[in-house]
Amino acid sequence: MTVLFLISLFVIAIYIAVVIVKSGVPYSVSDTYYRIEHKKWFTFVMLATGFSLLPVALEVSSESSQFLIFLTIVGITLVGISPNFKGEKSERNAHYAGAIMLLVFSQIWVWLNFKWILLLWLVYVGYIAYSLIKKKSSSSFYNDLVSLKPVFWAEMALIVSTYIAVYIKL
Repeated sequence: MTVLFLISLFVIAIYIAVVIVKSGVPYSVSDTYYRIEHKKWFTFVMLATGFSLLPVALEVSSESSQFLIFLTIVGITLVGISPNFKGEKSERNAHYAGAIMLLVFSQIWVWLNFKWILLLWLVYVGYIAYSLIKKKSSSSFYNDLVSLKPVFWAEMALIVSTYIAVYIKL
């Protein structure tokens, strides 16, 4: 199970790192789809990440929370198979539904299995708040907020909290 955990972690981490090195921090992980030359890589990464994490997370889950990790993987699968969220309405809706499932179900799963790791979200909120206070821009609050890439950093908090919770239970 440790091998599957590491495969899942390395696939998503290396993908995100490569995109950041080549094109800077994206607005969101989903936005990386538009930054890469070979679009199928996004789908591969989402599916490989989800399907290699699934058996490990199921094994370490409490029996009453296993369905949440399954729904989390359904979410990442929807994101992966509908990557063009700026395209057709049906693909956009599927992508957003998958992203919402991924966020909600993964973090409820984390809360039920290792709730203290959710304190990591305080780092995220603190970063955003501190950066907005420190920023002395003449632009609007909205522009200042968007420039911080809050969706990307929220996704990083989600990824880190989920992987730490799984790792601690291994």
